[in-house]
Amino acid sequence: MAIWENKPNTKVAVQYAALLLVMIAVFAQLSLSGLTPVKNIALRATENIAGIIGVAGTVAPNEYNALAAQFDQKDKSLTMREQDLALREQALLSGNDRITLNVLFGITGLLLMLISLNFYFDWKRDTPVEGHVSSHADEFTTRL
Repeated sequence: MAIWENKPNTKVAVQYAALLLVMIAVFAQLSLSGLTPVKNIALRATENIAGIIGVAGTVAPNEYNALAAQFDQKDKSLTMREQDLALREQALLSGNDRITLNVLFGITGLLLMLISLNFYFDWKRDTPVEGHVSSHADEFTTRL
């Protein structure tokens, strides 16, 4: 039989057990819900409840319903045409994108080389040469 010198407090043990149970419950809820946002969980719950109860609604046909159906059909056809156009544009531009990218990289490299060369020439110009005396060494410069 084990004898403990400092027997743990039962209140602390109960608190740790409760914390562990809460953590397990939260983990189970998150893993079962697939880490979906609360909004999606609420929508799914309402859809399940509506499916169980069998809620359905209909509206008598009238001119507004007919217009709404026509607008929906027109919207679907326009969406399909837009997707077709986007696919055609992507196919046309896919070859040009690679060329444009290479040209941009080339121009960027050339500009970086020119900037570096400019810094080098500025540094070379400011470095004094031994034995060379400038004719303007003792003159003051004026601000305009």
